[in-house]
Amino acid sequence: MNYIYDILLNFTNPKKFYDFFEWELNDTIVNIKKIPVFKISKEMMWDLLHYKLKLDEKFLKKIANVAIIYKQNKNKFKNLAVMSDGAKSIGISINNSGIIDYKSAMLLDEEEEATFIADKMPIENISYKKLEKYEKDEFSTRKEEEEKEFLKKEINFLYKEKEFEKLKYLYIEYFDKKEDCVEIIYKNLLESLNNMDNRHEKIYKLLKLACKR
Repeated sequence: MNYIYDILLNFTNPKKFYDFFEWELNDTIVNIKKIPVFKISKEMMWDLLHYKLKLDEKFLKKIANVAIIYKQNKNKFKNLAVMSDGAKSIGISINNSGIIDYKSAMLLDEEEEATFIADKMPIENISYKKLEKYEKDEFSTRKEEEEKEFLKKEINFLYKEKEFEKLKYLYIEYFDKKEDCVEIIYKNLLESLNNMDNRHEKIYKLLKLACKR
């Protein structure tokens, strides 16, 4: 078995995969002393990034309690591995049922090291089952998530408080056209949040400036 030593993984959110430059101080950062590295096929890497996977029991037994973690989070994360297709590497945590419950990007230099190690390895044949496909917004950036949540709350607040003139103003700013029906305005603004773009950032900044709550 091949290993990489002294790396950091971010297991903050089971539904999100944050790039290293989006990590924050309060995240669940796991400091790992030793963790096994496996080379997987490009097909499996694609599935790993786009689906929730359940891995074969044989693989789970192979990595159970192999990784060594520095003090914190020692009892929470027991089945850990780094998976690489020779081009990209990510860290995973697997629960006792074989389901990958957390995934993590790696720091740039650590990913390069893991990828270098895996590049010289044969592909590990791991049987797995695709449980569900991740929604598109699960690959949005952390900044987009925060803006989307803020806009959703503000639009709902303005509608609830009957501040319709402000809603109409936001509608013009986003859609660049006038609409008098409040129900259409409310519905269309909320639906627009399904596909965040730079116009949302514009109204986000406007609301942030005006928001006193």
